[in-house]
Amino acid sequence: MPDLGGAEPSLIAPRPRRARRAVYLAAGLALFASAGVVAAIAVGRNKADDNRGIRFEAETRSGKAPLINWYVGSDERHQVAEAKTPWSISLPATDDQAEMSKTLLVMTTDDDEAICRIIVAGEVTVERTSKKVAACMENMPKS
Repeated sequence: MPDLGGAEPSLIAPRPRRARRAVYLAAGLALFASAGVVAAIAVGRNKADDNRGIRFEAETRSGKAPLINWYVGSDERHQVAEAKTPWSISLPATDDQAEMSKTLLVMTTDDDEAICRIIVAGEVTVERTSKKVAACMENMPKS
């Protein structure tokens, strides 16, 4: 048995494990920081994606829209029945879409208020609020 300098073994305090705690703490902080960087990149990418193309948004005070219609140019009309609001759809960016007409109709009940919004390249180009039907139209051909 090693010489303990006359002290009894039960009176010697165990050596603190500060070095191991510091390593665990540093590893945890590094993991936390890297997760934050990944999240920031993902959020930044989503925001960048929102700033391109066309986005249609619909809202109602009741949180329900019995019917939403939207279309771009002479493309077929798209219809969503019994939608929960706020509702939105984003379309990818194309060079032709900037000049095309865009339409969004939000229909609700007689006593409800509807809001429609068309966003192009990250900027709101048309926004309307109305009872029963809100109609947003942009770049409609002049007759």
